[in-house]
Amino acid sequence: MASAHYVFACIDCDLQRSYASTANQYAYQLMDGQQLPMLTGPSWCADCRNLCPAERLPSAEGEAALLKTLLCLRLDMANLLKEVPKKRPWWQFYAKPVNGLNPLESQISQQEQQLDAYRTLRAALAERASPAHCLICGGTDHQPLPLPTKPNHPEVLSVTHPGCGGLLTVQTSKQRTQKVGQKKVFDLEGRPFRNR
Repeated sequence: MASAHYVFACIDCDLQRSYASTANQYAYQLMDGQQLPMLTGPSWCADCRNLCPAERLPSAEGEAALLKTLLCLRLDMANLLKEVPKKRPWWQFYAKPVNGLNPLESQISQQEQQLDAYRTLRAALAERASPAHCLICGGTDHQPLPLPTKPNHPEVLSVTHPGCGGLLTVQTSKQRTQKVGQKKVFDLEGRPFRNR
């Protein structure tokens, strides 16, 4: 599957780095062998002095944001269904399909699955003592970077480029990368998993 691709740059120097989405490339392995998908995102790692993928630990705020999105979708569904006439003549055996209902049902189902997975991951990591790690060097001195909210428009971030002081920008690239390779597995503390 092709993954999303982003370009980070600095407005004061010639720094330009590419970042490909790392969805489904990293996972936590439990002692019973079950794997939970890891939340990841781009970060500026002080140890690597580069843009690197890093863990994103689930939080109450993240769960609340997912729940809010789900509730908004359900409200949209209720409003859509309000517009459907309640009484139909007895000879109408088949109701006309409601415009927009199927995509909305699909979005709600996906959001419910995402919220369930987030809650499962948050519960599994509840006892974690260490902060999020850079997935390249394992260091914890890194600054998470946001992904763009508007496609095809560079966004200036409120993050300075270390060593230069210029602000970083990010934009979605039209390039797509095909990810192949083995999933990298970590323990619940974010250390590479080794079979015991």
